[in-house]
Amino acid sequence: MPDFAGGAVVWFPGNDPPDILCIDPVGKRIGVELVEWLNEEQIRTSVEEQRLESSYLDAIRSQDVHPPENTGTLKGVIR
Repeated sequence: MPDFAGGAVVWFPGNDPPDILCIDPVGKRIGVELVEWLNEEQIRTSVEEQRLESSYLDAIRSQDVHPPENTGTLKGVIR
């Protein structure tokens, strides 16, 4: 709904909140918070993107996870 403010608005991501910041034709700022997805396909896509992003962030932070202490060479076990 690009004309929701009575005319075309310019929009860009907000600082959360708001999710989206709009500027109307006379320069008035309008903050928009997204509350609920209405399109099921958008919900599925968003959930999948969040899952992937989370897994990437976990991999990036893997250096912060200490490796198990009981690993290494096993002496005298292999014959």
